[in-house]
Amino acid sequence: MVINLAMLTPAAFGGARWVLRSFRRDSNALAHLDLSKLTEAERKSLKGKQTAEVNAIELRLDKRVPRNAEEGAISVSELPSVDTNQSLVTVVTQSGPANYAVMSRTLRDRLTLMITQHVGNFKVVGRICKVVGDAGEEALAATMVERWGFRSGNILGFSSNPAIASRFGLTNKSGHGLDMLVKVPPPPSITVRAPTTDAMRHHIDGLKGVAPTQTLTFTEETLLVIETKTTLGGTRTPGFNKTQAVGGAQKVTDLMALIRKDRGHWKHSNMLDLDPNALKNADLIAKAQKAGDIQYLHAQIFFDHRGQLNSLVGNGTGIQFNLW
Repeated sequence: MVINLAMLTPAAFGGARWVLRSFRRDSNALAHLDLSKLTEAERKSLKGKQTAEVNAIELRLDKRVPRNAEEGAISVSELPSVDTNQSLVTVVTQSGPANYAVMSRTLRDRLTLMITQHVGNFKVVGRICKVVGDAGEEALAATMVERWGFRSGNILGFSSNPAIASRFGLTNKSGHGLDMLVKVPPPPSITVRAPTTDAMRHHIDGLKGVAPTQTLTFTEETLLVIETKTTLGGTRTPGFNKTQAVGGAQKVTDLMALIRKDRGHWKHSNMLDLDPNALKNADLIAKAQKAGDIQYLHAQIFFDHRGQLNSLVGNGTGIQFNLW
């Protein structure tokens, strides 16, 4: 029995589909036919034509990764090359789009890989989201220093040395935890959005209603705990996962309980391997909680399609702050 893997692929993905992709109009879309390879009946059906329009078959897939609000809905398209062993894969997530190449020896190998690994791109999707997220944190830190007057030394983990990456917040080796920790002053206060719906929260202000605002006033001992979400070219940043959706105060309380257990990903020795200041930062959070001098913010960073902060958002900063 012969199984046509190319025809099985859409069924394996449950919602995928094949489409024919035409070449760009500014390129040569016609190819000469090798009539010597055709049978008499095939040549007759061409009715004298010696050229034909070239199309490439493309697989398209729309999928939502279960229990992953960060990546959310994913659109994938794969366009095999007509004359090489490469395919162009385009992945679009809530964090932004990316392109990468897949190489295989044969079409059968590539299609088998796609079926067995379910496109084989979800690890790549996670990396895309992480790269975009890391860039958002760096942009947020720079904006806080350059435009809002924060002291760089008060952004815990901030590195002014281009050769040394910043290590913001308090996270474990799996990337779980708190994105950014910032001590104030300055500034003594900041006006933030207080969204009333999830749609309002995650979109650019005004697209799903204008959010009411609230002014937060800080003391010299206030600690800001910031959850960051970033999008590249989008009008909506990724949503919250289950641990983030409960709000900043509960998220921090749950996290501190895990750290006190000194086990698993939050084992103290593992935390120190990742960040020598991890336990100092945890102690700082505990003191701020005890003193009641801690604020929780949700920061949205909007990059445009060129990778620049979107000047149409946040009074030209590309950043929105919300209560968390």
